Amino acid sequence: MEERLNFRNDLVDLPEFKVSDIKCKIKLDQNESPFRLPKRLRHHVLNLLKEKYSENLYPQPTDFFDKKKKVAEFLNIDPRRLTITAGADQGILGIMMISKEKVKLLDPSYPIYRNDAIVLKKKIDLAKLDEEDNFKITTEKIGKGYNFVGLLSPNQPVGNLIDDKVVAEACKNNDIVLMDEAYYEYSGKTYLNFQKEYKNLVILRTFSKAGSLAGLRLGYLIGDEGIISAVEKVLFTPYNISLMHFALLDNFEEIYGWGLEFGKRIRKIRDDFYNFLISSGFKAYESKGNFVLFKGRKKLYDDLLSNGIKTRYMNIHNKDYIRITIGRKDEMEVVKKQLTI
Repeated sequence: MEERLNFRNDLVDLPEFKVSDIKCKIKLDQNESPFRLPKRLRHHVLNLLKEKYSENLYPQPTDFFDKKKKVAEFLNIDPRRLTITAGADQGILGIMMISKEKVKLLDPSYPIYRNDAIVLKKKIDLAKLDEEDNFKITTEKIGKGYNFVGLLSPNQPVGNLIDDKVVAEACKNNDIVLMDEAYYEYSGKTYLNFQKEYKNLVILRTFSKAGSLAGLRLGYLIGDEGIISAVEKVLFTPYNISLMHFALLDNFEEIYGWGLEFGKRIRKIRDDFYNFLISSGFKAYESKGNFVLFKGRKKLYDDLLSNGIKTRYMNIHNKDYIRITIGRKDEMEVVKKQLTI
């Protein structure tokens, strides 16, 4: 008789997050930055890790607060309203952990929201965004009476922003509202000023995109002091991050500036690529992120992959789409050429 292991069997069928592991010349499938940090800065961070910090010791709470204070002063906020996370994903998990059970999530959207909600046994209500309305996020779609509302602006994978009035209504009508600003550097739009009126609004940011730190996992949350304190308790802060994060935070201002600078550079390449798709007859969606979504069959995705260009095929509401991360200008010229063959 086969032995049955005693664990949550409902997690066996949890949707698996998959990316292609096929080798490629141009990688445009995970919304990463195509640029590395300057070599001088990379070496400086590694030297800090080697000379300033002792890897045999845990991160210390006093040192952690010093890092928070440094970041908060730069952002002109109270350090008690900020916490550092191992990437944006950990911030999403932390906020959802302290929220009560009834959650509202966008569909389509970043899949980890639904993943976390399932793992935490939340009652999930999906706001199905309509293709006919360009996947617009409205007050009616969000609704009211939820303990947690996950908003992304720009939303991923579409790239559309959320109207200010919609965000305000979401905050008025629900408990905790998380505004995911992972692509802030590409959109130039923040809802940070909304927190003056809505204490239940939490801002999430990451350095995995424009900050060129996807492989090192660094993010942060900004919110009400009580919310941030609760998140830090469930994440067991500061032991949720490493001394590598400390070394990176010692260079916060420079990395932040780097992200803003290269975010602007990518915007121009993105808008040019979007216009190319439209002029070439594709149904594409105007994006404020570092990616563009357009209608395209699986065969087109396979053709691109066979020619060394890795993108993301997506089935949204039983229809075929391709999302392409915006790379360097020379990379996008290769993509354009391949799409016109």
